[in-house]
Amino acid sequence: MVLSSKKSGFVRPTLEKCKAALGKFTTKNNDDGEYLKELIKLFDPIPMPGPDDWLSCYKEPGQTFEQFSRGKYSKVTSKKKTIYLQPLEKTITEEMISAFEKFLGAYFPGMIVKVSPPIYLEEEKSITCQINSETNKKQYRAEEILVDILSPRAEADAYCTIGCTMTDLCYEVPEEWGILIKC
Repeated sequence: MVLSSKKSGFVRPTLEKCKAALGKFTTKNNDDGEYLKELIKLFDPIPMPGPDDWLSCYKEPGQTFEQFSRGKYSKVTSKKKTIYLQPLEKTITEEMISAFEKFLGAYFPGMIVKVSPPIYLEEEKSITCQINSETNKKQYRAEEILVDILSPRAEADAYCTIGCTMTDLCYEVPEEWGILIKC
């Protein structure tokens, strides 16, 4: 059975599409079929998106592992191997940051993880927030955080900076979402 989302036209990929997206593997006995069967068992099928999920609202073409590997992504170098954690709200506790820091250190061995001093979006006058009329929750504009807050403070050794917030983000301000508030 093929399930799809009405808004975006999202269709859950079939097992065959998942296998094709993974590509070819080099294994000891070169038996891709058996290796794929075992690998696929480790993952649940992608769930159908909920009404407010990205895949429910926006059409995404997807990509294979091969396409991802050929992508123009930042590469870790000896000069750029630090992940910075940037707390962006007072609700981001030291306990949260500490757990995230440990996770990143374990998940990205060989990378350095540093915590930057907090910046409070609630106090930044240049950051726009809005109330989503469907969820009635505050949202910050992601591009303003990236351009006005994170990019100017980027360290020379930064591979990336991860902004930590518990508030929803949006990447544009659609008129139908309601009133804009300057935070």
